[in-house]
Amino acid sequence: MVFHAGVCRHFIRLILFFLDADMAILGSDKESYKRYRKGVAKDYDSIDPKLYLQGRLAFLRELVGKRIFSTDEMHQRFHQRAQTNIGTEIAFLEGDFEVR
Repeated sequence: MVFHAGVCRHFIRLILFFLDADMAILGSDKESYKRYRKGVAKDYDSIDPKLYLQGRLAFLRELVGKRIFSTDEMHQRFHQRAQTNIGTEIAFLEGDFEVR
């Protein structure tokens, strides 16, 4: 099967928007992000809290200062807020607060 290059570019762009949409919660408003953070912690209730803390911090630290969103539109819309939310969550978790 042969695909036209334009069709492939369009399909790839759709995939990138889909992936960006999944990460968009990172760039949400403060209260929405707080609910998201609590929901993530609740999803991992079954594992040791120290393991959760280590894993969550490792994930968040990987995102600090990096381009999270693949598309320019999503990057422009969510990047700054996402970096703020990530930094705030790292500070929260490093402060040894109750994560659940």
